[in-house]
Amino acid sequence: RFKSVHKDSKGNFSIVLTPEGEKCEFLRFLYNTSNFWQGQDRITEEERNTWNHHVINKITAIGYLLNDFKFQTELKAVIAMDGQMGDIGQSNGRTGKSLIGLALSKMLEQTIIDGRNTKNDDDFLYDKVKPQTRNIFLDDVKVNFDFERFFSAITSNLQINPKGGKRYEIELDRSPKFYITTNHAINATTSSSIQRIIFMSFSDYYNANHRPADDFGHSFFADWDYEQWMLFDNLMCECNQLYLRSMAETWNRVGEGAIQPPMNDIIQRTLLQQMGSAFHQWAETYFDESAGHLNMRIKRKDMYNAYHSEFADNKFGVTANNFKTKLELYCRMKKFDLNARKPNARGLSFFDFIQHNKEDIFVGGMDKSNGFEYFTVSTRDESINGIL
Repeated sequence: RFKSVHKDSKGNFSIVLTPEGEKCEFLRFLYNTSNFWQGQDRITEEERNTWNHHVINKITAIGYLLNDFKFQTELKAVIAMDGQMGDIGQSNGRTGKSLIGLALSKMLEQTIIDGRNTKNDDDFLYDKVKPQTRNIFLDDVKVNFDFERFFSAITSNLQINPKGGKRYEIELDRSPKFYITTNHAINATTSSSIQRIIFMSFSDYYNANHRPADDFGHSFFADWDYEQWMLFDNLMCECNQLYLRSMAETWNRVGEGAIQPPMNDIIQRTLLQQMGSAFHQWAETYFDESAGHLNMRIKRKDMYNAYHSEFADNKFGVTANNFKTKLELYCRMKKFDLNARKPNARGLSFFDFIQHNKEDIFVGGMDKSNGFEYFTVSTRDESINGIL
């Protein structure tokens, strides 16, 4: 399906398809679900590079799931989510994420778990998993999905507790890999969480009003002829090959073959979900340049009261205890620094920190005087000027 796949010195991917690749409906589906620019007459070179990046992400992630071998440096779950920003709790879906799970089921033994009806503390979650299961497809998990619960299942032997049966375990080298889909952001911001995820990001090219059948004139799999099945089978084999090639040529990093997608939209959705739409709405107004609060040292109590004067009837989960956490999340979204005059939790000053972390925000420690705590939310230029 691929005449050539190449990564240049700038980290951009170029993909040239064979005539058979152009005919392969499932490969065209992967391209369409990576198209975040539908409706535009033209796309820029940068947008084309980003498009190719999303395609390579999906190809190598599928290859990772198809490959039986487990590299100790890449024990992860693949999580597919919508790439478009949306309201908190909004569940659009229909973007094609579950079709990847169906494709995997055509190539290996799979157990499907309904994520919508799964409790975080379900002791019988793997009831239907068998020793021959190669993939667990956890479909459409809820907004409060506890990903950290799956750490041990991803990185060590899988513990099985069948209903009415005896507990047993599947050793790590034979345990299934996880493919998880969600219409929401995943609550995973710690480094340990992020390191256990291979993300897939889906555009809204497909949605409730536009299905793959509208493009191809028939349903995938059930309505395919011999040629499409042959093209699909060969594509799945090539996904595996390109995953191993990525591992060998270090397209990503040493010991990892699956390429992460462009992460900005995923990170933004995660931050928005964790801070909540109400806090985000308030902060966008409060820290607008015209409001006079940005780059100013303000009492924590005054800032907290300003939020609750805006949402007097409903706190929307914002309390005195978590207000600073929400504020940090907003700073991360907007690339603002917080309390730049104070050393951070590691004891580093602002200037020591930014020497090696120029793209990251600085979060200083508590700023307190005369019995009052203060917050200073500042742009990077003002962080520098305020200390100099």
